[in-house]
Amino acid sequence: MSAYLVKPEHIGELIKWIKSPGKHMNGYNLYAKEEMDTSAEGLVKTLAKANIDSLVSRYGDNSEEYKEFSEECLKDLKTSRHGISLFGKSNIGHSHLDAKSIWNMAQCLAYQSCEVDNWIETDAYWILSHIQTEAGRIMASEANVGWSYDLIEGGA
Repeated sequence: MSAYLVKPEHIGELIKWIKSPGKHMNGYNLYAKEEMDTSAEGLVKTLAKANIDSLVSRYGDNSEEYKEFSEECLKDLKTSRHGISLFGKSNIGHSHLDAKSIWNMAQCLAYQSCEVDNWIETDAYWILSHIQTEAGRIMASEANVGWSYDLIEGGA
């Protein structure tokens, strides 16, 4: 499979989902041991740039070919067809997608963005990792074992 530039809506839905009420975004790059910009705009710009950087690294494309992509992603987020504003103090975004879909979309974007030499050092890697962790937490919320496995009395 070859790398490609995802649709602006792809990035927008990830950000709307993680920024919606009840979701937790860890804003820390565990490799660099530094805080990341977790504003909606910062997240969009970081993920869009990572996708572009990967294509430039993989195919030797000129990044100028993609210079409007980040702005398209921001425009999509600001003018979402779901009427969501992540840039005001109220009405923080809601995505219509479930945690399973978000996990898959984050995995897709990670695959489309991983062609740079230092992928695990980038903020984009950690943003997508944190989104997948939150999606996984939600998917596992009905698991039989919560955090730690306790032996049932009489068990081995």
